[in-house]
Amino acid sequence: MNGHPWRVVICARRLDVAKSRLRPLGEEARQGLALAMARDVLKAVGGAPGVSEVVLVSDDPSLAHLARAVGAVVLRDPGLGLNSAFLHGMGAGRSGDTWTAMLMADLPCLTSHVLQRVLDAAARHPAAVVADREGIGSTLLTTAPGCRARPRFGERSFHQHVATGATPVAADEPRARCDVDTQADLGVALGIGVGAITAHAVEDFGLDRVGLNKQL
Repeated sequence: MNGHPWRVVICARRLDVAKSRLRPLGEEARQGLALAMARDVLKAVGGAPGVSEVVLVSDDPSLAHLARAVGAVVLRDPGLGLNSAFLHGMGAGRSGDTWTAMLMADLPCLTSHVLQRVLDAAARHPAAVVADREGIGSTLLTTAPGCRARPRFGERSFHQHVATGATPVAADEPRARCDVDTQADLGVALGIGVGAITAHAVEDFGLDRVGLNKQL
């Protein structure tokens, strides 16, 4: 561990609109999985020894309640898009010596140990980015104290983040790169290994890798 205190900002959409591409699994499963993945991410972040503060930006009351229960600061989404939401979370009470990470809420394979390794690697650079498993999107973006945050989350965000000066890190950390938007993504995540909360949700909704593959 590098010893830097980290603030981790997580943005999550309301459950009634989150993960729309999982709708073929049914509304209850879609919302249940979105909630479970966010809970596993909160658990992973909260357990990383270098993380001193967790901020959740979301308008969802269920997510807000769970985040507060684990000691996270909860902010309302300003409603201007994902990047504005991250900047909103970045600015709230930020101290000058705090390193900041912007993290997606759909990384059910992420563990505290893996996140800490990623943060340690990112701390060698003024800004760093983690690509999704396809190398197109981004799952995490970091900034050092005193550096301007330039989130570009969205379509082809990884290349946009690199163009703004972020250094790619954690190419060998599949648990930090496997975001879940589709049934295929969920199948890959289950193959890597998901957190306990997501695993229980998958079981409760009768989903597994074989069943997901049959639906594709």
